Amino acid sequence: MGLARGPDLAEPGAVAIQELSVKHGFDLREADPSLVHVDVRPAAAFAAGRPRGSRSVPLQAGDPAGFVAAVRGLSAPERRLIVSGSGQGEARRACEALSAAGYAHLVLLVGGLEGSPDQPGWRAFGLPLDAGEVAG
Repeated sequence: MGLARGPDLAEPGAVAIQELSVKHGFDLREADPSLVHVDVRPAAAFAAGRPRGSRSVPLQAGDPAGFVAAVRGLSAPERRLIVSGSGQGEARRACEALSAAGYAHLVLLVGGLEGSPDQPGWRAFGLPLDAGEVAG
Protein backbone atom coordinates (compact mmCIF):
# COMPACT_ATOMS: atom_id res chain seq x y z
CA MET A 1 0.00 0.00 0.00
CA GLY A 2 0.97 3.61 -0.29
CA LEU A 3 2.27 3.32 -3.82
CA ALA A 4 1.54 6.09 -6.28
CA ARG A 5 0.17 5.06 -9.66
CA GLY A 6 0.54 7.01 -12.83
CA PRO A 7 3.32 9.10 -14.35
CA ASP A 8 6.54 10.06 -12.64
CA LEU A 9 5.58 12.64 -10.02
CA ALA A 10 8.48 14.83 -11.10
CA GLU A 11 6.84 15.44 -14.48
CA PRO A 12 4.94 18.73 -14.78
CA GLY A 13 1.23 18.04 -14.76
CA ALA A 14 1.73 14.49 -13.45
CA VAL A 15 -1.30 12.85 -11.88
CA ALA A 16 -0.98 10.43 -9.01
CA ILE A 17 -3.58 8.18 -7.46
CA GLN A 18 -2.02 7.13 -4.19
CA GLU A 19 -3.49 3.94 -2.73
CA LEU A 20 -3.58 3.74 1.06
CA SER A 21 -5.22 1.39 3.52
CA VAL A 22 -8.09 3.04 5.37
CA LYS A 23 -5.98 3.02 8.55
CA HIS A 24 -3.22 4.98 6.82
CA GLY A 25 -5.82 7.31 5.29
CA PHE A 26 -7.29 7.92 8.75
CA ASP A 27 -3.81 8.70 10.10
CA LEU A 28 -3.24 11.10 7.18
CA ARG A 29 -6.50 12.94 7.97
CA GLU A 30 -5.65 13.13 11.64
CA ALA A 31 -2.28 14.67 10.78
CA ASP A 32 -3.89 17.22 8.42
CA PRO A 33 -7.53 18.02 9.32
CA SER A 34 -7.75 20.43 6.35
CA LEU A 35 -7.84 17.47 3.94
CA VAL A 36 -11.23 16.88 2.34
CA HIS A 37 -12.47 13.27 2.45
CA VAL A 38 -15.10 12.48 -0.20
CA ASP A 39 -17.34 9.42 0.23
CA VAL A 40 -18.73 8.44 -3.18
CA ARG A 41 -21.35 5.91 -2.01
CA PRO A 42 -25.08 6.62 -2.56
CA ALA A 43 -26.64 9.15 -0.16
CA ALA A 44 -28.69 6.50 1.69
CA ALA A 45 -25.58 4.40 2.37
CA PHE A 46 -23.72 7.53 3.51
CA ALA A 47 -26.54 8.41 5.93
CA ALA A 48 -26.53 4.87 7.34
CA GLY A 49 -22.86 5.11 8.34
CA ARG A 50 -19.75 6.85 7.07
CA PRO A 51 -16.16 7.62 7.99
CA ARG A 52 -16.24 10.44 10.52
CA GLY A 53 -15.70 13.79 8.83
CA SER A 54 -16.27 12.56 5.28
CA ARG A 55 -18.43 14.49 2.80
CA SER A 56 -21.06 12.86 0.61
CA VAL A 57 -20.57 13.25 -3.14
CA PRO A 58 -22.24 10.20 -4.70
CA LEU A 59 -20.75 8.94 -7.94
CA GLN A 60 -23.80 8.81 -10.20
CA ALA A 61 -23.58 6.41 -13.11
CA GLY A 62 -23.61 8.34 -16.35
CA ASP A 63 -22.91 11.74 -14.76
CA PRO A 64 -19.15 12.11 -14.16
CA ALA A 65 -19.33 15.84 -14.99
CA GLY A 66 -21.90 16.41 -12.25
CA PHE A 67 -19.78 14.43 -9.81
CA VAL A 68 -16.64 16.44 -10.66
CA ALA A 69 -18.58 19.73 -10.35
CA ALA A 70 -19.80 18.73 -6.89
CA VAL A 71 -16.25 17.84 -5.78
CA ARG A 72 -14.96 21.18 -7.13
CA GLY A 73 -17.35 22.84 -4.70
CA LEU A 74 -15.44 21.18 -1.84
CA SER A 75 -11.82 21.08 -3.00
CA ALA A 76 -9.69 22.70 -5.69
CA PRO A 77 -7.92 20.39 -8.17
CA GLU A 78 -4.48 21.34 -6.85
CA ARG A 79 -5.31 20.22 -3.29
CA ARG A 80 -4.83 16.70 -1.99
CA LEU A 81 -8.15 14.85 -1.84
CA ILE A 82 -9.09 11.60 -0.07
CA VAL A 83 -11.66 9.40 -1.85
CA SER A 84 -13.48 6.38 -0.40
CA GLY A 85 -16.47 4.20 -1.18
CA SER A 86 -17.81 0.83 -0.09
CA GLY A 87 -14.69 -1.05 -1.14
CA GLN A 88 -16.20 -2.39 -4.34
CA GLY A 89 -14.48 -0.20 -6.92
CA GLU A 90 -16.58 2.97 -7.05
CA ALA A 91 -13.85 5.02 -5.36
CA ARG A 92 -11.36 3.96 -8.05
CA ARG A 93 -13.83 5.02 -10.77
CA ALA A 94 -14.28 8.34 -8.95
CA CYS A 95 -10.50 8.87 -8.80
CA GLU A 96 -10.25 8.17 -12.51
CA ALA A 97 -12.97 10.77 -13.26
CA LEU A 98 -11.27 13.32 -10.99
CA SER A 99 -7.88 12.62 -12.51
CA ALA A 100 -9.30 13.19 -16.01
CA ALA A 101 -10.69 16.51 -14.73
CA GLY A 102 -7.27 17.71 -13.54
CA TYR A 103 -7.12 16.55 -9.91
CA ALA A 104 -3.46 15.69 -9.43
CA HIS A 105 -3.20 14.61 -5.77
CA LEU A 106 -5.72 11.86 -5.10
CA VAL A 107 -5.66 9.41 -2.20
CA LEU A 108 -7.74 6.27 -2.77
CA LEU A 109 -8.66 4.46 0.43
CA VAL A 110 -8.43 0.81 -0.55
CA GLY A 111 -11.04 -1.28 1.24
CA GLY A 112 -13.49 1.60 1.68
CA LEU A 113 -16.06 1.38 4.44
CA GLU A 114 -16.95 -2.29 4.19
CA GLY A 115 -13.70 -3.81 2.98
CA SER A 116 -12.91 -6.19 0.17
CA PRO A 117 -11.57 -9.74 0.01
CA ASP A 118 -8.02 -8.33 -0.12
CA GLN A 119 -8.25 -5.35 2.22
CA PRO A 120 -10.12 -4.67 5.47
CA GLY A 121 -12.34 -1.60 5.48
CA TRP A 122 -13.00 1.32 7.82
CA ARG A 123 -15.38 -0.74 10.02
CA ALA A 124 -12.92 -3.63 10.40
CA PHE A 125 -10.29 -1.25 11.80
CA GLY A 126 -12.83 0.13 14.29
CA LEU A 127 -12.26 3.67 13.03
CA PRO A 128 -14.77 6.39 14.04
CA LEU A 129 -18.09 6.55 12.21
CA ASP A 130 -20.89 9.09 11.88
CA ALA A 131 -24.47 8.23 10.98
CA GLY A 132 -27.68 10.08 10.18
CA GLU A 133 -28.73 12.67 7.67
CA VAL A 134 -26.42 15.62 7.14
CA ALA A 135 -27.91 19.10 7.02
CA GLY A 136 -27.28 20.70 3.64
